[in-house]
Parts: sequence; structure tokens; C-alpha cells
Amino acid sequence: MQKIKVGLLPLLITLFGLNCIAQKTVGVTFTEGGKGAGIDSGLIDKTSYATPSTLPSDKDSNAEAVALLEFTAKENGSRDGYPFQISEVRISTSGTADIADLRFVIDGPGINNVSGENNGKTVTFKDFGDIIVTDGDQTGKTYQIKALLRPNIQGSLADNSTLTIQFNPINDISVASASSNLLQNVTAMASTATTITITATQLQGKNSFNSLTATATADFPGSQSIYATDDNGRLDTDFTELVTLSPHTSVCPNPAPGTLSSGEGGNLQHAAVAGIATWADLKYSQTGTIRIRASSTSITAADKVLCSAQVTVN
Repeated sequence: MQKIKVGLLPLLITLFGLNCIAQKTVGVTFTEGGKGAGIDSGLIDKTSYATPSTLPSDKDSNAEAVALLEFTAKENGSRDGYPFQISEVRISTSGTADIADLRFVIDGPGINNVSGENNGKTVTFKDFGDIIVTDGDQTGKTYQIKALLRPNIQGSLADNSTLTIQFNPINDISVASASSNLLQNVTAMASTATTITITATQLQGKNSFNSLTATATADFPGSQSIYATDDNGRLDTDFTELVTLSPHTSVCPNPAPGTLSSGEGGNLQHAAVAGIATWADLKYSQTGTIRIRASSTSITAADKVLCSAQVTVN
């Protein structure tokens, strides 16, 4: 009996120690992916900001981006001990505009025109430092989603195409793990349609004069066209001005010694149709290498008119 009493004491001490360890509170909170540890107290409201009717093609830098949609992130005052901290925002786009040629940015307190990533019709903003609204802040912080044209053409964006953006916060935001969650009665929001307007600032020959060789007094091979474009080469289909051609030496605006003429009534002045003026019958009177200059009523500056189109006449 004595042996049993001696062996029982260590066993009781061990069981008591295990019981204490099992009851110890562990300070770890597990959250579902994309969800915060707090309660549903976050709010996102669309403001009364009016979407601009147009997005001009000269808006091609972040500083010039045009705001399409404005929203305010705030809390409803419940004070759960967590801020409302948004780590990712996604928007969807619709309309006829090719968004490959557009860049979208988010701008507001603590975020200075940070670009999103385009993927099909969806634009994702992340790694922008987070939108953080203090716990219980019912005033919140206001942000804008803006758009601009990329300075280098990557898609097929056309003049007068349309763009609308949509944002459904319930599906289109992610919050940090140590954050309040979004209230589930927050409504979706959308901009009104914006028209993208291409305004001609220069005249281009594009491929019309590439490696062009002609015979004196004979029709130039093919047809030659002048395109009214913005500075990034996008066609202004509303451009209908008269475009005038003239011959020059290798240094513009020095006049060439011969005569440039057109078999179409001798007319070197054509009205652009949907931004393009075309000549089917051009001739030059003598041999040599010339440059073709194109100008119009509104486009006359030396760095904007065409004067790089080279023709070798044999």
C-alpha cells in the first residue's frame, strides 16, 4: 500500500499540470482569407461626384487623369477595436473603349494616383499602402478612380468610344486581417458613360510614303493619305479640315525646285474624311529627292505638320 501512495503523487501532479496547460488562452485570431478579425462595420458610399462627359486624348499622364467615380470609406461607429483597412480594390469596365489603351489610377488621402493592373475588363488596385479608416470614424476618407490614355498605343482605342466603370464593394474589395469587415448592405455603384475624344494635333503620313520611289511626271505608286492624329498617333475621326500638300527639299520648309501636281483637277488641297485626306494621283515634274509637307487650317506648327514624307523621283 505504501508503494501505491508514493506512485500516485507524481501522477496527480502531472495530470494537474496538463489540465492547467489545456485551459490557457492562446492569443491568436484565425480569419477567413480576405476577411478581417473585426465585426461588419465598414462602409463605402458613392459621393455626388458627377462623371465628366468626355475623356480627352491629351490626358495621357497621371497628373492629368480624369476622375470617373468617387467614393468614401468610413466606419459606422461601432468601435470594435479594429480600423477599416482596405488592401485591394477591383473595378469592372464596360463600353466600346479598348481599355488596353487606358490606364486607371486611384487617388486620395495617402494614395497619390497609384496605377491599377488591367486584366480583360477588370482593373485591380493593390500594393498601394492600404486605405485605413480609424476605428469608429463615421466621416471617413474620400477616394477617386481616374482614367487616362496611355501615351503608347497598345490596343485599338477609337475616337468617340465609350467607357463606364462599376464597383460593387461587397465583392470588389479585400480587407487586411486586422480590420473591421464591410457591412453587407453596402450597395454597388457605377459611373455614367464617358466618351473618349481624340483631338487632332498633328498630321502624319503613316505608311503612305515609306520607301516611295516614283517616276518624273508619272503618278506616284498607290495612293497617298494624310492622317489627322493626336500626339500619340490616334486618329481624330471628327477632323474634316482641308489638308494642303506642297513639295520641299530635304530641309523643310525650303521649297523644292519642281512642281507637285495632282491629276484630280490639279488639286493639292483635299478635305479630310473621318480624319483622312487621300490623293490617288500625285506627280512631280522632275527627278530628285523631295519631302512632302502637309498642313491644315488648325495644324501649322513646324513640329506638328507632316514634313518627313520622302519621295525619290527618277
